[in-house]
Formats: sequence, structure tokens, C-alpha cells
Amino acid sequence: WIRPPNAPRARAPVVEMARLVWIVVSLSAVAAVNLRAGAPHPADDAALAHASELAGRALTAEDVATLRKAPTLLKLLARAREDPEAAAAELAASPLAALARDVATPPAEKEASDAPPIVVAHGMGDSCYRSGMKSITKAAGERVGAYSVCIPTADGFVRDTIDGFLLSMDKSVDAFAERVWADENLKDGFNAFGLSQGNNVIRGYMMKYNDPPVKTFMSICGINAGVGAFPQCSPSARVIGGACQALAEGLGDL
Repeated sequence: WIRPPNAPRARAPVVEMARLVWIVVSLSAVAAVNLRAGAPHPADDAALAHASELAGRALTAEDVATLRKAPTLLKLLARAREDPEAAAAELAASPLAALARDVATPPAEKEASDAPPIVVAHGMGDSCYRSGMKSITKAAGERVGAYSVCIPTADGFVRDTIDGFLLSMDKSVDAFAERVWADENLKDGFNAFGLSQGNNVIRGYMMKYNDPPVKTFMSICGINAGVGAFPQCSPSARVIGGACQALAEGLGDL
């Protein structure tokens, strides 16, 4: 368990670690792209339009040039815009997706208690709308007799899944915060735990807002200490070799 520091409430930028993590995490989405032979190539304008929507601004010529150097990522962006349901299903089936399994609800320690509410954040490729995250959230709350909720970064399974790969960390943190603020049960603060990428979202919230405050934070399989490389991902690897090649395209000299 990690007691959060007295984080500033000003809208300061999320720490550079989270920004770097987003670069690696977002580009790793290419692992889920359908690379079957003969699959049609999407129109560039669909991909660029989706990238602009994610960025919340018009793309610059430099942005476009950078994206054109990563054709596999460009393909994923187009698919996310033109056929989001299929894109979400492919991302959820990716070897990189961190999907929570259904869990049995443990015996409740208390019928009700004055324990703080519990907020849960899901991993990349998962969604608060999937049964695994629903069961984990329910089990956590019932165990201690507290209100519990899984906070997504988008509405609905499709967008929540896709945005877990493609939405920037700063925007993910903002989307998380907006949903925290909208929940009256969380106004006095809450305990929180995340799975995989969900830990970065929670940590970003703590650093950027923390109002209402996170009282206690538990990171499960998180990468809050940062990453030094993309592990076990070589263009020559079986099955995911194409995805690793796409990662190399996107990361460039990083």
C-alpha cells in the first residue's frame, strides 16, 4: 500500500514518466491489428481524421509525416474510426491486452461500514463494461462493505477498449477525473487500485488533481516506476513479430 503524497491541486502537467509510458503503450496497440493477407488498406484520411479527434486539434504537417512513417499504426487508426466494434474486439484479443478474469465474491467482512469508497481502473485492452472488471469491483466493495465503482475513460465497451490503447495519458487522466467528479459517492475521497495501465491513470489523477483525494492507492501489475524497453518484442519474434516491427516504426530513435 502506498500513501499518496500531498499532491498539488493545480492543473500541472502529468509527470514525464506517464507521458513516456503513453507513447509506448499507445503504439503497442498495433499488436492487435488484423494483418491477414489480403486485408484491405484503409484510406489515409480516415486514419488522420481519427488521430486528429484523439489529439483534440488539427494535425500539423509534421504530425501527418510522422504517422505516414508508421503504416501499421495508421491502419489501426483507420479501423478504429471506420469499424470501431471490430477494432475493439481485435484489441481485446491482443496478446498485449490486460484482461481481468471473473472472480468469485469473497465472504463479506461487514454488511456495511464507514470504509471509504473504492475506485478501480482497468488495464489496456480491458473495460469497466466487461464481466471481469465488474466482478473484481463488486468483490472489492462487498469484502469491506463499501461503495465500489470501476471508472472508465470512455462511455461503452467499444470506446473504453479502443481509448485504452489510443487515447493519450493526459486525456485519459482528464476523462477519469470527470467521471470521479460526477459521482456523488466519491466527493469526500476514496481508496483506489488499478490493474496494469489503470495504475498510471490513477497516479496521473493524483498528481494532476487529487481532488477529491485518493486516501490509499494500491498498484497491481503497474508500471509506475517507468519502463526501460519494450520487453521480449523483436521483429523476428513468432506471432507478434509484425507488431514489434510496427512498434519499431513508431518509436523510431526513441
